[in-house]
Amino acid sequence: MALLWQTAGLASASHAEATQDCRKQLWQMAAYLACRSSKETVPAITKTKMGRIGVTVDGHFRALRPSNGAVDFCLAAYANRLFMFCEASHEIYILAIVYIDRLFSLNPEMRVPS
Repeated sequence: MALLWQTAGLASASHAEATQDCRKQLWQMAAYLACRSSKETVPAITKTKMGRIGVTVDGHFRALRPSNGAVDFCLAAYANRLFMFCEASHEIYILAIVYIDRLFSLNPEMRVPS
């Protein structure tokens, strides 16, 4: 997964680049998720007998924990959380790339703040 993330180019974005405009990172995150979902099975959300919600990956239960927003995560961790807990298919991530491309093509002056 780390290699896939570095290939997407998100691991090397500097803080200065991230605070200026995040359009490239948004597109790269969608591309990373599309690539990952084509190679891995998207985990199914389950609920334990004790009422905890999460996913089971490689035999280990990973509970969904509340967060205070995306600022609690680096981009790689946030993308991993999306992949693990959204149950989105490969096609959803492809559509996300298409819509992101259309949005920025029609609104080239639009900025995505960090």
